[in-house]
Amino acid sequence: MNGIIYSPIMTTTTTATTTTTMTTTMTTTMATITGGKIIQLSYNNDNETLSFAHSSDNYIQSMDDKDVNEIVNNNDSQSVILSRNLQLSDDSKNIKSYQFTDKINPSHIEPLNINSSYTMEKLDEKRENERVYEYLLRLNEVRNWLKEYLQLNNIANEMEFEHNLSNGVLLARLAHTFAPHIVPLSKIFDIDQNHFYTNGQICCYRHTDNISLWKDAIRSIHFPEVLIPDTVDIYEGRNIKTVFSLFALAKHLHRMHRGPSIRREENVEFSPLMLNDVRERLKNSDLSSFGNIDEILATIPVNLDDTNIEAIMQLNNIIDDKIILLKCLKCFDTNISYVNDSFIDRYQEELMKQRKILRINEFLNRKQIQEVINKVNLEKISLACENNNCNDLLMAVCNLDDVKMEYISYYMYALKKYLTLTMEEVDEVIRKVNQNVAIATIKSRDTLHLNLFLMDDKKDEAKKLLLTSCDNIIQNISLSKFIARLTEEIIIRKKKWESNINERSDEYLREQFDDGELFINVDNEQVIYDKPNKIIKWMLTREEIENISAMINDKDEIDQKDGNDNEIAEKAATKIQQWWKKRLFSKNFDELKISDKPSLRVVRQFVSLLLHTRNDETENEELEKNRLYATKLINSNQYLEEKMMDLDDKILKIPINKIEFQEIRSLLKNIRIEAEDYLACDKPLSVNDKDEMKMKAYEIIFFYLQTKPEYFAKLMGKYSNNPNVLSDLFRKSVLPVYSYGISNREMSLLALLLAKYLHEEIKQLNNPIEFRNNSSSVILQILMELCGKMELQRLQIAEFNQKLNDINYHEQYFNLNPINLFESITGSKTKNINEAMDNAIVIKIFNDSKQFLIHWAIAYAEIIFTKLFKYPDIIRYLAISARNFLKKQFPTQSDTTIIQVINAWLYKGCWMKVITVTESLNMINEIKKVNEYKALAIRKVISKFIEYSILHFGYSTEKYWLNSLNDVITKINTISKLHFIKFIMQNPPVYKYSIDDEKWDKYGPYRPILHLTMCQLHVTLREFKNDVNEIISKNSQLNQFIADVLSLPIDNIKHYVTIHLHPFTSNEIDNCDEIFRRTMQYVENCLLSGCPGNNLTQLLAHHTLQKEEEIFRKLLCRNNNQHTKLTLDETKCHIIRQLSTLEKAKRVTSINNYQNIVTAIAKEISKTDEYRKIRQIDLITIRKLVLELEKTQLDYEKRLERYEKLFEKI
Repeated sequence: MNGIIYSPIMTTTTTATTTTTMTTTMTTTMATITGGKIIQLSYNNDNETLSFAHSSDNYIQSMDDKDVNEIVNNNDSQSVILSRNLQLSDDSKNIKSYQFTDKINPSHIEPLNINSSYTMEKLDEKRENERVYEYLLRLNEVRNWLKEYLQLNNIANEMEFEHNLSNGVLLARLAHTFAPHIVPLSKIFDIDQNHFYTNGQICCYRHTDNISLWKDAIRSIHFPEVLIPDTVDIYEGRNIKTVFSLFALAKHLHRMHRGPSIRREENVEFSPLMLNDVRERLKNSDLSSFGNIDEILATIPVNLDDTNIEAIMQLNNIIDDKIILLKCLKCFDTNISYVNDSFIDRYQEELMKQRKILRINEFLNRKQIQEVINKVNLEKISLACENNNCNDLLMAVCNLDDVKMEYISYYMYALKKYLTLTMEEVDEVIRKVNQNVAIATIKSRDTLHLNLFLMDDKKDEAKKLLLTSCDNIIQNISLSKFIARLTEEIIIRKKKWESNINERSDEYLREQFDDGELFINVDNEQVIYDKPNKIIKWMLTREEIENISAMINDKDEIDQKDGNDNEIAEKAATKIQQWWKKRLFSKNFDELKISDKPSLRVVRQFVSLLLHTRNDETENEELEKNRLYATKLINSNQYLEEKMMDLDDKILKIPINKIEFQEIRSLLKNIRIEAEDYLACDKPLSVNDKDEMKMKAYEIIFFYLQTKPEYFAKLMGKYSNNPNVLSDLFRKSVLPVYSYGISNREMSLLALLLAKYLHEEIKQLNNPIEFRNNSSSVILQILMELCGKMELQRLQIAEFNQKLNDINYHEQYFNLNPINLFESITGSKTKNINEAMDNAIVIKIFNDSKQFLIHWAIAYAEIIFTKLFKYPDIIRYLAISARNFLKKQFPTQSDTTIIQVINAWLYKGCWMKVITVTESLNMINEIKKVNEYKALAIRKVISKFIEYSILHFGYSTEKYWLNSLNDVITKINTISKLHFIKFIMQNPPVYKYSIDDEKWDKYGPYRPILHLTMCQLHVTLREFKNDVNEIISKNSQLNQFIADVLSLPIDNIKHYVTIHLHPFTSNEIDNCDEIFRRTMQYVENCLLSGCPGNNLTQLLAHHTLQKEEEIFRKLLCRNNNQHTKLTLDETKCHIIRQLSTLEKAKRVTSINNYQNIVTAIAKEISKTDEYRKIRQIDLITIRKLVLELEKTQLDYEKRLERYEKLFEKI
């Protein structure tokens, strides 16, 4: 179902009587039908089955516990619980009864005091207020659009705007802009509105001429007649439809490239007086047309006249000039749609191809040009969807009407459903998604309100909401029965979650719809689109309400249909079975995951999850294959980056006439060969027995280096004052040891390590401001290169950098030091600043330099702080961790100061290098090299100014000549703080590595694997060997182990080594941990063999059957178990002996039937299930990563080719 379906029609109420029966072994549900037909449903406690049968025959259908994985695959889902002991009857002669008895007897729970004040009247008022507010937003958008389009600042305010439209002056002036031949300024009556205001804002009859001119003008551009208001309505001030018409006209003109887009607004405040006034005027008005504008505008025909043809011919003649081509494509007369500035290079390339295949004297017509534009746009959209790149998709659709940045993931999901689309269909998908989100938002609020009504036992209010809400859920069911069933479900859920119910701060209710899901805050009803940390579990979701409705409807079908219609009755009974099973499995899986004392019955139900399947083997193999390949790609790309930097540095330092070109060519060739060696090297290492012992030692050492963050944190702390060495250590040792954060486990461990390192560094600070210069900013830079998706920002910044290289874009003289300027211009020393500022030339250059700095600082800052950019989660985690550490270290400092410091740190680590990078190819030419150095110096000044602005470092009155920069500093500071709150603090990521995770790594079936080059292995071990006693406690087992076995491997980058990580393995046979683990495994085998029993004591006492023994033998063979000669009875004896040993060690107790063993198995099952889900995510992530790394390598190869071609020309 797509939504909660509400109906205004209330069906006849049936009488329902509820009884409760407590049972221990069997729960029976019976439906008797006149005519001797009986359907009996039986629930059996022992085998967890629900079955039904006719009394007239022996047919029995049963549901067992197969396919647990398929049924319980969503941990967050809340299943429906069936009504208990429900007996129904109708008024017909054929009396039918239906009884359903659950073995669970819910106790009475007092309603919770959530202080809900919702009533139906308040909801109606809230809806009306939202309707008023929506209209005022559109009115305000139209008014602001007119101000921008007509360049007028004296347009009437919101209160007077509708009335002001009645004189038609604004309408006529608007018409003049796009149809001056129809509405010349000379024809506009009272153009300055003097007559209108002199007469007390009363129109005269001649004002209708203005209205008529406007209507003639909009008809000339094919504006739909249905959208044009009546002249009388406009004249008499009934201008709600006029506002609607202007809203549509703004969209129409923008699509014709004749006007700016109308900007959507949110969070605008209106006075109570204005809201009340508009509420009265909207009482009998229909505003639904606002949602249909796009559909109406889509009907406008496209006609070409002589002007259009001339523009198309002109466009054919200037295809070679990219800048003019873009202007022509966006020109109104060419009538080309969907032009995106970002894709002009591809447009030009494709248009040139099309032009080459034309015959002499032929030119591309409008249709052919439009097809090229559409083809390029659709390519970009398709590529973005294929790569799951929301940034690229946003860039591809940003010029379409009604695109909302926050909905980009929904657009992605919707567009992926289609193999091929036209641009018109893409436009339609965007509009449809917007509509779906709007509907889902309304439904989420209704669902939340319904929960609150039910929670406070406001049944009448709940009924009114169901009857008046937007959809139809009540088909043929009794409304009272439905409310009672929903209330019962709420009570059960409240009991389950009552320990957390009063701590529901910042919790969200999920709303699923066709294009994804959104979340509504249960306290303030704010809707968000990214998954929050807290999703409320005890409230009913819309899907669950629908399911309950469907279930009641199905049961009512039995009452309403003829008693002899057994097919319908059986169908309904089958559905009840399915609901019961779904509810039961979900409840049991919740018990397995949440309960601290899960029952053996529940553990038995899910123990098969521990079996290693063929799918596990396939997925693990693919994962490790891709991990190794990704590691090789990363190493290869890093090598290319280092060598290219060395090459760039050589070009920068050596004069052009002294460069040995032959040497450069040879260097380029060697770089390419070495990079290929990183990928091609698959030679296995030939190791002797001694080397094999070393490798086993390395498995233990690297396990602890990974999982104990304090070791690497101390090593990195040694080089905290030397950023270059720290960067080298992080690239060549830390990142490889953590597999570059490829999987969820390694990324979590890496994040914890870096947080530990930051904490130690912050402890050394005397002032929070010092943190911005912390050497850890180099780590941010590396992480951004590795994880950051900032291609769009890089391209935009690179474009700005290139413009600043051009002499036309930067000032010939740039100097913000008046004294220095004065001395340079006059050749004499100045007495003071005032003398310098009195010089006209100094003032001119100084003011121009300030304006230049302001312009470019804001331009760069807006790219960084206001564009759509999502920091990698690990960087967000580090920024939030740093904020918490700084607040703890400096409790007297304000939160604003802390945020400014972290923002400056993020800026230095993530963005400063991007702004101040040099383009080596520009350095080949000596003239370009001079310009590049000048532009670089200017960019460094701009970058430093942005950094100081982030920190809010302004200029005091002592430097009055720079005071005017303070406003810009405040502006950049404000947007940077807002950016931090919006993009860093919202939904903070969580990384953890618990004791349970460490046990899983030690005992689990999937040991962590590490792929390193021999060089990386050598470097890491060398660093630790040099300072092992300072980094690792002398008394620790690891320190002694390293001292005994550590010797450095051969430093050979040509070979990769695969290390299966694990901790120390105890050699003590009687070690309690090992005994406990073996006992768990024996019990698991017993459960998998089908041994019965409600607890471990009963299981061990039960006589072994032949069938159980056969399953046990197969299980041992399948697992290649070393104890294959053991029988099942012997295994039970082992368990008994080991339980006795564990009880003496107080690890288990017979008093609770050895519950600790059962709980440990439950945790292992839960961990296995979690691992499989994480593995699925890792597979998707690493496939995408490999594609990105291959693309990066291709970029490096293209760059190498550019160098080679350039040096060949020289």
